[in-house]
Amino acid sequence: MKRSETPKSRSTTPASKNPNLPVVLLWGGTGGHIFPLVALKKTLSKRGFWPFYWIGESHSLEEKIALAEGVEFLAIKSGKLRRYFSLRTFVEPINIARGFFQSLAILRRLRPAFVFSKWGYVSLPAAIAAKCLDIPVFLQESDSIPGMSNRAVAKFSKTVFLGFPEAVEYFPDKECVVSGQLLDPGIDWGKGRIQSLRPKVLVMGGSLGSSRIFRSVLAIVPTLSEIDFEIVLGKLNSWMRQEFAPFGNVVCHEFLPQSEMAEAYSRADLVITRAGATSLAEIEASGADMVIVPLEWSANGHQWANARAYAGRGYQILPEAELDRLWASVLETLSSKRRTSSVSHVDGTEIVTNAIIERLVPWRNS
Repeated sequence: MKRSETPKSRSTTPASKNPNLPVVLLWGGTGGHIFPLVALKKTLSKRGFWPFYWIGESHSLEEKIALAEGVEFLAIKSGKLRRYFSLRTFVEPINIARGFFQSLAILRRLRPAFVFSKWGYVSLPAAIAAKCLDIPVFLQESDSIPGMSNRAVAKFSKTVFLGFPEAVEYFPDKECVVSGQLLDPGIDWGKGRIQSLRPKVLVMGGSLGSSRIFRSVLAIVPTLSEIDFEIVLGKLNSWMRQEFAPFGNVVCHEFLPQSEMAEAYSRADLVITRAGATSLAEIEASGADMVIVPLEWSANGHQWANARAYAGRGYQILPEAELDRLWASVLETLSSKRRTSSVSHVDGTEIVTNAIIERLVPWRNS
């Protein structure tokens, strides 16, 4: 590792919007990886970078969000890197090669100032193509333990930005900057708690939801009538809305956009959540307490590593195998009232933007 640092968020002279400073954003996959790219785009655009392009998979969540943000979306094919045997393993190199040539054509046409990759196997062929064209690639790894895709993309990256300092050891030959998570700068995550006479618990299970967590909550709701529950089910579990319908102290949503998610955090005294890096950072910034239920089969055990990092900050971990203790965990955490105000957070988007500008100047003048 060449360098690991946590620079202060500082302002530099903003540039005017310049069509000679286009930026390509790479993939996303889930909300926890897509919304940080949106957050970074907002900060970059204030500093003169424009226009933006987004490379990803067609008919995906990132395509939907990119178009909603007014960003031109460019779909490519790619192969998935697997840790297990599959017959598709023999086909994937062909798909990666196809994605490489598609990316090469796109990047040669756009000639962006740089490419910023967040996560996902679609990022690999585009990162390789950018390297071949001498276009700087920057990578953000939000988790404590990086996945295969980001470890591969890092080989073609100029700088790796880290959400957790613990991830430094996985990039020994790269310049690393500990930036923290990339939260939307347009949202006041710590705007203050919304007080209520009744305790409020927010339940979420990541972008896709978690039927196991929701079923565990369903089992305790009848005995906790004095507590209000707000549940974000996710698309795959939207059918469970009818199971919660008989309870007057439960409100269900299929999905909440980030601005409404921030409002939900501010209403909650406690959030029951998976251990996605972005979600944990948002909740901590809002000031709500957490019961963290890591996904048992997350790649490389990264959710457990994320959860342990937050346990060191005083938050509670509840293993999925012990969800029968959820009732006790909820009451214990609510009664402790350990957290009554928001936690200030470092503006990761400013840190990343400043670092990119500093590293682009010699490149663009060469």
